[in-house]
Amino acid sequence: HVHVHVHACACACSMDICIPQYRGGFLRLLGAGGMLGFDSCVWGGDEVVQLVAALEFARDAGAATAADGLFLPYNRLTDAAAPPLVAALEAGAMPELTDLALEFNEVGDAGLAALRPLLAGRLSSRLRRLGIGGGARGPP
Repeated sequence: HVHVHVHACACACSMDICIPQYRGGFLRLLGAGGMLGFDSCVWGGDEVVQLVAALEFARDAGAATAADGLFLPYNRLTDAAAPPLVAALEAGAMPELTDLALEFNEVGDAGLAALRPLLAGRLSSRLRRLGIGGGARGPP
């Protein structure tokens, strides 16, 4: 498996500004298999929104990622991060997803409820692991 790290646009600009400059390389990297790893990045909801925008950009460009894993443990994700992530995954942003790791974040009951569609929706037959829990904790 290829381990791909794709960094969401850290600037205040929109994807329309950030992505075109690197469009070819970006779509080539996202088209690769393997996993997208964003563990210990101290990400919160804003970064998840950027990630979702990047995944949707690739999908809309005909290059939905072939990655089968999305790893977001050891961040600062809260309940608010779950709905946009679930919406993007349910809309086909990561059609090959089998492993979603959200351990060691700040996701509570509302976030767990928002994740529930992944267990019954279009990814339910493919998703083998949904990692949650571990409590909120800083990077290892």
